[in-house]
Amino acid sequence: NLLCFGFVSKGQNLVMNPSFEDTIPCIDYQNIGPPQLPCSSWYWANSGSVDYFNNYCGDLVFYSVPANAFGFQYARTGTAYCGLALYINPIFQPNGYREYLGGQLSDTLKQGHTYCVSFYVVKADSSWYYTSNIGIYLSPDSSVDYSTALNLPYTPQIVNTNGIIYDTLNWTQISGTYIAGGGGKYFIIGNFNDNVNTTID
Repeated sequence: NLLCFGFVSKGQNLVMNPSFEDTIPCIDYQNIGPPQLPCSSWYWANSGSVDYFNNYCGDLVFYSVPANAFGFQYARTGTAYCGLALYINPIFQPNGYREYLGGQLSDTLKQGHTYCVSFYVVKADSSWYYTSNIGIYLSPDSSVDYSTALNLPYTPQIVNTNGIIYDTLNWTQISGTYIAGGGGKYFIIGNFNDNVNTTID
C-alpha cells in the first residue's frame, strides 16, 4: 500500500538510496535474497514480505512499474517503489499480520538536533481496506525481529496526520519534525498499531 521515503536535514537527504534506484546486481541478489530487498540499504524489518517494484532483472509483470499485480502506479521519483501490508482482514490473518520496510541513514542523527522527516504513500488499487495508520520509527540499530510477522512493539516518532488515505492516484506526503536523542541511524516504516487500534475503512 506504499511508498517513497525522504529524510531531510539542512537540505541534505540522509536516507541511503532514497528512491530505491540503486539496485543489487541480479546474480548477487540471488545469493542474498530476503530480508535484504533487491535495492541497496533497504530490508524487511520483520518476517512480513515487503515487495519491491521496478522493471528489474526482467521481472514478470507482477512486480513491474507502472502496471503490476496490485494495480497501476507510477513511481513518485525515478522508476521504483516498495509496497507493504498495513492491515489484513482478520479472517485471513487473525493475529494482525504486518509488513515493515527498514532503511539506513548515511549519518548518525545528532543529539538535540531537529530533523525534518518526510515520506510519501499511495494506496494500492487492489487493496480492500483504507487506513490512516502508518508511521516511522527511528532507532540506533535496525530493530528487526524476523521471528514474527505481527506488529512490532515500537512507538513511531512521526505518524500520519492526514486521516485515512483514500488516494490511489497521487502520492500523499507524511511529514513531521523529530528532535534526535542521539545515535539514530536506522528507521522502520509501517503500521505499529494492533488491529484493535488500527483505523480502517
